[in-house]
Amino acid sequence: DLLQLSPVLENGWVFLGDLTKYVSVSGKRFSEVRVTSTGIVVETHGLQNESIQLTALRPMVVNSGRIMEWMVLQKTVHFESSKAVFVNFGEAKTSHIQV
Repeated sequence: DLLQLSPVLENGWVFLGDLTKYVSVSGKRFSEVRVTSTGIVVETHGLQNESIQLTALRPMVVNSGRIMEWMVLQKTVHFESSKAVFVNFGEAKTSHIQV
């Protein structure tokens, strides 16, 4: 069995990262995870022509200050070059990003 633990951030969001990897939020892949008022922003790194799919959980139903449900959000990032990319999970449910 594999157990993955991810912290619930102060705004209720959870960043799960690249779920195809054993270490889904590696420090080599992600140099920053920042909490915003509308979600989270992550800085990710990749190789030229690489595509990755990132996953986050957005809090949906809060009951007495406790989160009861999350919406799963996924974004696909395609690296046309090997530069770092900022991905904002607060702006849309699903998107495809090319850089």
